Amino acid sequence: MHMTVPCCFRCSFGTKALSGIKPAVGLVFCLVIGVVLPWNVQGAMNQTDELTVLSLSLSDRIEQEIRSRLWNGRFTCQEELICGIKLLPSFYAEHGYRPVWGLDRADWDVAENMLECIQKSARQAMDPSDYHLRILQRMLGSLKGQWPSLEPRDTADTEILLTDAFFTLAGHLRAGRVNPETLHPSWVAYAHAPNLIGALDRALQKTSVHKELMAQLPPHAGYHRLRRGWERYVHLAHVGGWIQIPPGKNLQVGDQSERVQALKHRLRGTNDLLTDVNGTSHSVFTPDVEDAVKRFQNRHGLRVDGVVGSKTLAALNVSAKDRAGQMALNMERWRWIPRDLGLPHVRVNVADFGMVFEHKNGTAMRQRVIVGKTARRTPVFSDQITYIVLNPAWNVPRSIMIKDILPKVMEDPGYLQEHSITLLSGWGDQAEQIDPQSIEWENVDPESFPYRMRQEPGPYNALGQMKFMFPNPFAVYLHDTPNKTLFHRMTRDFSSGCIRVEHPLHLAQALLAPTQTWDAASLRAVIQSGQTRIIRLPQPVPVHLFYWTSWVDESGQTHFRQDIYNRDAKLQTALNRRLSVVRKDVQNQ
Repeated sequence: MHMTVPCCFRCSFGTKALSGIKPAVGLVFCLVIGVVLPWNVQGAMNQTDELTVLSLSLSDRIEQEIRSRLWNGRFTCQEELICGIKLLPSFYAEHGYRPVWGLDRADWDVAENMLECIQKSARQAMDPSDYHLRILQRMLGSLKGQWPSLEPRDTADTEILLTDAFFTLAGHLRAGRVNPETLHPSWVAYAHAPNLIGALDRALQKTSVHKELMAQLPPHAGYHRLRRGWERYVHLAHVGGWIQIPPGKNLQVGDQSERVQALKHRLRGTNDLLTDVNGTSHSVFTPDVEDAVKRFQNRHGLRVDGVVGSKTLAALNVSAKDRAGQMALNMERWRWIPRDLGLPHVRVNVADFGMVFEHKNGTAMRQRVIVGKTARRTPVFSDQITYIVLNPAWNVPRSIMIKDILPKVMEDPGYLQEHSITLLSGWGDQAEQIDPQSIEWENVDPESFPYRMRQEPGPYNALGQMKFMFPNPFAVYLHDTPNKTLFHRMTRDFSSGCIRVEHPLHLAQALLAPTQTWDAASLRAVIQSGQTRIIRLPQPVPVHLFYWTSWVDESGQTHFRQDIYNRDAKLQTALNRRLSVVRKDVQNQ
């Protein structure tokens, strides 16, 4: 039975509520073992009979508590919040409410394997305390000491806590702890639908808990590279991080000071500088230091000039702890994306201002892009490119018409003609063209302006010579631009939400390669004709708009980028708030 990941498996602070359940912060399913059942066993009963009675008593208790608590939505067990409003009842119903972890048979191996997996979850930037680690360690140790005279309440509690820990950890590894849609209106997370009940069944009967939990991890090489890089930065933070460079003037080749010595030690900390820093010229800014600074700048999306200016100095002085935290946030983002990106596919990293077209053979074409400004942010979602438009007209979005174009027209009515913009009333074939000279522009109220604008194809069209369409609710697409100079900027957040591509002809050739009918020459011929042409792709090509402020590339280099939309801070706040809400809820039970 396939089931979607329950809300509490992501984050009690930020997920959609399940069908039929009201949304609430901290929505969880908690099983309270509160009814004490009779437990009278004759002293002459043999151990087999004792085990049978224990198993039956545990089954009765599990069933009674699940059935009696389904009407509510917030429970604790041993003062621990229990997730599983969908999965726990279904799982135990399929098993006749029998205990499954071997506790009734003194078979501790599987339970101990689960505890080991919880401890190792820290290696995936998870918090083991989210999965009942301490209480399970205590209770499992107590059960071992009590055997065979087990208290059914404690045994049942341990049973349910173990099951909940598996489902919760598996859900977090699969889909993340936070639903980004609750943090960012323009971020659409992929709807993972793992069969976690099947995973636990396999873990208990066929494979192992560790294997089934690891199967929930993102399968992408990029995630596992980032995780290994994160471990390195966690270690760096643990041993003290790196030296801070005092403020001062720009540092460059030929400078000599104690600040240069500090710079060398800092660059050695992340292997940007590979030479010895304790030689006779330890305080001199030498060419090898300049090369190291360039490597650092390249990894941080800074202008690569070898000079330590204000931006480079600020990046150098971010602590190892903060960088490790940034990497952990991006590990969480990997859990939100489709497990299969498709080949070929297009992916855009908004925070990096970069686009990659990955071919079927695994080779990649990379380009610079321009993304939405802070006030008009590029959304994050996955879709499919279905067609290309050559020589497109641009139907100006009303928000851009009112905020950007109308003020310019009111100052200069000739602006429309200069920019090949047509004024229209209505849509489609019935649209009437309006003469701009017939409008008293000085009296126009932008909010009630009744017309729309269309920029005709041509060299000054805002979409350039082509656009790449993947129809979506955000009306966002990839397109060319007549303003190529902006691609030389390091920070490229200038658009109104769409993505401008530096070399659209190269992208069009890659997308149309399977047709074997469109090459650079044939595409240019249509463009030069000035005629609008729609070319449908033989097969839709997946396109993914991502937001990663840290990643590790194929060569093992760790990259960081500025959080241009302040999304790292919001995600960290969500995770912190989640922990505080959980603890507060437990105290209030």
